[in-house]
Amino acid sequence: MCPDFNNDYGVPSYISFLDSLIDEANDVKEIRKTGIIYNLLGSDDEVTQLFNEIGTDLVPNNKIYSDVRSRIQKYYKNKVKTWISQAIHDHFSSP
Repeated sequence: MCPDFNNDYGVPSYISFLDSLIDEANDVKEIRKTGIIYNLLGSDDEVTQLFNEIGTDLVPNNKIYSDVRSRIQKYYKNKVKTWISQAIHDHFSSP
């Protein structure tokens, strides 16, 4: 994050992006299921607290993950996919 060399701010941008996705322990649980993060801290609440604290003073490059954010928003706004995902989760999550 030093301003005296060419830097795309990749790491702080990634942490800031994850911080924007993580607001509560259930968010951490969903991200853990996909294998994006591993929780070695103990509880998902501790991970939530970590990201909420570490993401406060970062200087991210918002352009890096803007495409990912827009695709997530587009997917979220598609009600049919949301209903299908909810039905699969509710009816096929256990044998």
